[in-house]
Amino acid sequence: MTICVSVKVRDGIVLATDSMTQITMNDQDGNPIAAKSFPNARKLFQVGSLPIAVMTWGLGNIGARTAENLLLEFGALCNRH
Repeated sequence: MTICVSVKVRDGIVLATDSMTQITMNDQDGNPIAAKSFPNARKLFQVGSLPIAVMTWGLGNIGARTAENLLLEFGALCNRH
């Protein structure tokens, strides 16, 4: 479970997420179980140098690429224009 929080205050918007992630696998009956936990996942990203941020939850990968890798590449494209 991921916690993503956004709060609108007078000076702007505050964004926060937790940093725990898990790798799951199926047991012998096909039920998902947590195989390993990591306390250092990045789920909050700034898009390039723009004042835009993205919070992620759910799957950490799309195919062989991580959400972080995709957002870093997108941010680099945004900085070129």
